[in-house]
Amino acid sequence: MLDFMTVALLIFISSGVSAALFFYFRKKTHGNGHMQLMGALLAYGLSFLCMSFMGSRNQFYWFLVATIFYSYGIVFTVWSLRIFFEEAINAKKWMAIPLLVGLVYFLLLDNGPLRTRLIGGLFLLQYFIVMLDLVMLPQRNQLNGCWVVFSSITLLALSMVVRLFQPNLSLSARPLEGGAYALLISYAVLLISLQLMVVGYLMMLHDKVETDLNHMVSKDVLTGVASRRALMSKLKEKMADAARAQEPLGVFMIDVDHFKRVNDLCGHPEGDRVLSAVGQFLTSEVRTSDFVGRYGGEEFVVICPRISPAEAVRLAQRLCNCVGENISVNHPAGSWPITVSIGICGYDWRAQEESEKAVLLKADKALYAAKRSGRNKVCDFQSISAEII
Repeated sequence: MLDFMTVALLIFISSGVSAALFFYFRKKTHGNGHMQLMGALLAYGLSFLCMSFMGSRNQFYWFLVATIFYSYGIVFTVWSLRIFFEEAINAKKWMAIPLLVGLVYFLLLDNGPLRTRLIGGLFLLQYFIVMLDLVMLPQRNQLNGCWVVFSSITLLALSMVVRLFQPNLSLSARPLEGGAYALLISYAVLLISLQLMVVGYLMMLHDKVETDLNHMVSKDVLTGVASRRALMSKLKEKMADAARAQEPLGVFMIDVDHFKRVNDLCGHPEGDRVLSAVGQFLTSEVRTSDFVGRYGGEEFVVICPRISPAEAVRLAQRLCNCVGENISVNHPAGSWPITVSIGICGYDWRAQEESEKAVLLKADKALYAAKRSGRNKVCDFQSISAEII
């Protein structure tokens, strides 16, 4: 049967192996608090390594060091989570807490029950701060691993609560007759909790990487608006919504006029700035229910749910006018305003066989008509001549 020293050594070995794995994969987890979590695991492991010397000649001093290491384990846990979720932390103040814990232990060396309760209370307070951090995080529902980490911290906190009422189960207690099994179980709970913490962190890391990848796929890096892939997905969704609710849907195809001239005369950095400015301006000027995406090159698409043909023309005309009034090209010889041409297509929900590509093709034809008529204009697909259609 397992004894206390064996369990303590198991915790030390498992913590050390987990820390080594985090160190090995440090390049893939860089900037996510993995180094601090590795420090937490090492601190916990060293704490239990010191506790494995229970019954040695200088056992109280071993447990003094173990208590300090254990407190540092909690501090590094808080630090890693704060970094992971990009929250501020005063590391210097937190690093002083284990020294306070060690001082309390040393001053109360001959008063076991009081020492156990005070140190257990300090540990409990630290765990409570970690739990509060996890509960208050707005991202907690997006990262399943948060609840696994929360469960592990809860178990660790409960183990401290038990020690407040049962000092003989403290980490520095000798195996007393009749209490040995309870003490062994408390050690086993600590082992399980630490492994849950590692699993939870890895789950959070996986979810965060997946979220970042989805964000990269769904956002156009240059302009900040939706990417073409996200745009097509949203158009399909909005067309289905319009057909189901039997409501109108408007689609704008927007092209920056004479954009090649901007790149040729001012350079691509200025061209990129113009595209970014247009994308941000469109996002700020459309309705909250509208969706803006970059179709490709200097072309943008705006999806407008529940908008009548007349309202669509008015909105497009306002966008056309405002772009020229608010965005200009910077050139050493002088600046000039940027203009856009806009083609409008209304989706007829009764024609359910119409695809997203067909709707965009109609909007593109209307855009072509607007450009052919002199640019800086708005053209509705329904109003263009039959030969252009």
